[in-house]
Amino acid sequence: AWAGLARSLEERWTQEREPALLEEAAEAAERAVSLQPDVPDLRIVQARIARHRGRYEDAEETVRRALEINPDLAVAHRELAQILQEKGDVEAAESAYRWAVELRPGSWRDWNHLGAFFWETGRYEQAEQAFVRAVELSPEEVIRPRENLGTLALVQDQTSEAIRIFEEIPANLRTASLATNLGTHYFFQGHYDAAAESFGQATEIQPAEPLHWLNLGDAQQALGDSRAAVESWQRAVSLATAQAADNPGNLRIGVLEALALAKTGACSRALAAADRLEEQVKRAVDHGARLVHGGTRNGAFFPTTVLTDVPPDTPASKEEFFGPVAQGYVVQDDHEAVPLATDSNFGLASAISAGG
Repeated sequence: AWAGLARSLEERWTQEREPALLEEAAEAAERAVSLQPDVPDLRIVQARIARHRGRYEDAEETVRRALEINPDLAVAHRELAQILQEKGDVEAAESAYRWAVELRPGSWRDWNHLGAFFWETGRYEQAEQAFVRAVELSPEEVIRPRENLGTLALVQDQTSEAIRIFEEIPANLRTASLATNLGTHYFFQGHYDAAAESFGQATEIQPAEPLHWLNLGDAQQALGDSRAAVESWQRAVSLATAQAADNPGNLRIGVLEALALAKTGACSRALAAADRLEEQVKRAVDHGARLVHGGTRNGAFFPTTVLTDVPPDTPASKEEFFGPVAQGYVVQDDHEAVPLATDSNFGLASAISAGG
């Protein structure tokens, strides 16, 4: 019962990102392990929760205990790999990922994780090979490897190939993120009917997400259906306002609420969002960051802004800006880059530029 509760709470956390859920999950996992200390699967659950909490030393110690019980447990090697990767030990992480695949060569999950590792370390050719193998091994109803393969093509500017892969995934199996990717592509290609259909799928899959309703409203407006667009934007306002009340410190929800209100004509909240973003930039500069470009808004418009030399122990290095603000960091190699990139509870996007 305790093990099931721990897994359930962890699953809820992956959707809601509420810290209290992880605390409860950790307590339940500890109870489960205390009752059945020789069951390695329970220790893996405990290690995974510790990793989510950023307690990498505890996580690694726990998963290594599971491996002492069963050295050939592939899922334990995969969890160890994820811990090591997040700690920044890329070489050891790769060894653990490969060992998991060696132990269980018929597992699409292990190949998919190996592909994700190659992707995140910039080895796209190896990532593609691993994802292709994962696709070959996965059942028809599992779309994650195919979605990863398509997104990898997008990253490499192979747009046509990415869309081909995405469109081959049956509509009833698409995730909200996949539907949004397709909708965004169609929208910027001027195919507004297809965009509205894909954004509509996203609202059906994840109806509580304000962003999907914002996107749908934009597509409906582009089609000339202003009434439907306003209804979608108002739905986004309702959802975002309720979520902002429950979690007032969540910047992402605050920005979505402001955007939705602005689209329905309530621009004062959009101004408030621009105020918050301007204050974040000012605070970053006050803490030692260097403002290279932008940084000053004009009404609700906030220009593209670039910050560099952001000190690692300041709020700006840990929080998301939810606006057109980029932070640039200079590192010597991937061993220095990975810990820097993962030293945050968030992370919407990042990019690496390498050159002489």
